[in-house]
Amino acid sequence: MGASVINPILTFIGREAGYIEPPIEPDKDEQPVNLLDLKHPEYEARFEAWLDLSLLYEGGSALKARCERLLKKRPREDEEVFAARMDRFTYQNILGTGLGWYGAAMFDTMPEIFFNGESGSESYTKFLQNCDGIGTAYTDFFKRIFQVLLTYGAGWVLTDLKALNPDEAPPASLEEERQRGLLDPHLACYSPLNVINWQMDEMGKLKWAVVKT
Repeated sequence: MGASVINPILTFIGREAGYIEPPIEPDKDEQPVNLLDLKHPEYEARFEAWLDLSLLYEGGSALKARCERLLKKRPREDEEVFAARMDRFTYQNILGTGLGWYGAAMFDTMPEIFFNGESGSESYTKFLQNCDGIGTAYTDFFKRIFQVLLTYGAGWVLTDLKALNPDEAPPASLEEERQRGLLDPHLACYSPLNVINWQMDEMGKLKWAVVKT
């Protein structure tokens, strides 16, 4: 698990994210660990609910391993009896099934994307076919975003450029940078559980966010 201050284009989708001013300086490469571990008040207020929703949506072994969050001990219940109830715990994933239905209905008709009034613009075809750098089509990526929004009521989308590997030489020109794909944007989706802190300016524009993965 690691934490990093994200300072490219990170978009919050959902409720108003709020305004907070902790002493993080995103332009610096290194930040004190105690500052990176600070959590936004909204994150702290909603974390438990978000975690429960995550477990209920995922179900399976993830929920089985944390079933004590949802299966509460009865008054004066013996520890062995409670342990036996947890061992027999089963869950029919109604939430995942229901949200999956709404996701399928939302994309029952595939969206048509226009750039400058034209469909299928050649300059954007590559991005639409692989918007995250690992072969995910743009529409499939936003199917995932829609599921995150249905589950948590909010989500984050990062737009970034490819970083150079430590052993890679920097490009000598803009043309070389373009040819090596260093100007090709890629997207990343984060649930509210991953973004633990952020700062907005007075106009509601996101300045930075701390992503923990």
